[in-house]
Amino acid sequence: MLSDRELLTVLAALRFWQRHGPSQPNSFWDRLETDEQDALDAIRTDSGTFTDLDADEIDQLCERLQGSDARTVTTKYVLYDFDMDELATTAVYSGYRAAAEDANMLSNIVVIAFTIETEPIVDARGDQDADR
Repeated sequence: MLSDRELLTVLAALRFWQRHGPSQPNSFWDRLETDEQDALDAIRTDSGTFTDLDADEIDQLCERLQGSDARTVTTKYVLYDFDMDELATTAVYSGYRAAAEDANMLSNIVVIAFTIETEPIVDARGDQDADR
C-alpha cells in the first residue's frame, strides 16, 4: 500500500528511468560512476534474475499504479487525552500541524495518526463504484 505522496514519487522515478535510463542514448545513466551503475543494475534486475522493463512496460506499470483499481492510503490525526483515556475531541485532522497546534492548547493531549485505506468497489459485473 502506498500513500499518495509515495505513489507520486514512484511514478516520477519510473518516468525518469524511462527517459534517462541505460536504454537511452547520451542519458543521465552515462554520467554515473561504474559502481553506481552496478548497484542500480543489481537492484532493478535482482542481480541478473530479471531483464529491464522496456518503455512500454513502464507505461503499463505507471497506468496500473495510478489506475482506478489502485488502493489509496490517507493519514488522519486525532487528539487523545491520556488522563481521561478517550479522544479529546471528535475532530479529525488532515494534517499533523493543525492537530499539534490544537493539542498544544490542551494538557496531557497527544496527537495520534491513523491510516484509512480505500479501494474501489467492484460489483459482480466488474463495474466499479465509489471507494469503500
